[in-house]
Amino acid sequence: MRTELSRVAYELSLRRLTQQEGAISELRARTGTLLAASAIAASVLGSRALDASRLGALVVLGLVAFVISILASAVVLLPRKDLIFSISGSVLAESEEGDTGGIAETYRRLAYWIDGYAEENDARLQPLIHAYKVATGALVVELSCGQSNSLRGERHDRKAEARSAAPARSRRTGNPGWQRAGTEEVVGSQRDCSSTAG
Repeated sequence: MRTELSRVAYELSLRRLTQQEGAISELRARTGTLLAASAIAASVLGSRALDASRLGALVVLGLVAFVISILASAVVLLPRKDLIFSISGSVLAESEEGDTGGIAETYRRLAYWIDGYAEENDARLQPLIHAYKVATGALVVELSCGQSNSLRGERHDRKAEARSAAPARSRRTGNPGWQRAGTEEVVGSQRDCSSTAG
């Protein structure tokens, strides 16, 4: 009975450690996707800025958010040696050699060891989760700046097209001021010719 209880405790502790390893792997996979999306957004934002030949406040803010996203993602993606997800079998064999408690006592000790590692891992995973949240927020800011800058650029282009098209329309439809000036020049020319003939 004691052996079964100790074994169940060991398996539950080991499952917790396995879940932590899966959580960090999933977090890093999501961070890689987030970093790729941030790079794409930054390239679009930078191309818009080069086309406009100026760096507005939105572009600068978007680029700062991109840098923050890269740094925060690097915190998550860099390998960590202080995270423990397994136990060395040789260490276990040496520590339990000569123990008279039997397999039940070995299971019990393993459960306590693994729980201790899991607690330490939890404390070390919190900064990684926080860095992921920072990277996500930076990406949202970057996308918002890119979208706002694109809308502003489209409005600016439409205004520029409207201003360039206005003189052409006035020449096609006939500007009254231009017609009046042209008529006065023709009348003046006729008068000069008449006075010369007289």
